Formats: sequence, structure tokens, C-alpha cells
Amino acid sequence: METASSADDPDIEFLLAQFNIWTQIRQDKFAKKMLKNCRRVSLYAGIGAFGIE
Repeated sequence: METASSADDPDIEFLLAQFNIWTQIRQDKFAKKMLKNCRRVSLYAGIGAFGIE
């Protein structure tokens, strides 16, 4: 059974490019939304890191 990730298929390449662009836009929106919680998340990450030691 062949995989659909053949580099010879222009339709697959086009769809992958569109998906990558859409994913990047989504990640940008998500990042902007999460900027408000950045400090709190960093604090939790720091506590978790120190808690391991």
C-alpha cells in the first residue's frame, strides 16, 4: 500500500503547503492569546523544574 506523501504528487504538495500556512496562522493567534498567561506559565514551569531536584 503506497503512502499519500509522495513528493511526485503536486496535489499533495499543494495541500500540505496550504495546511502548513493555516497551521502557522493558528499558532500565531494561539501564541498571541497565550501571551497574557506567559508569566504565570513560566512561574509554574520554574516551580516544576525546581520540584524535580
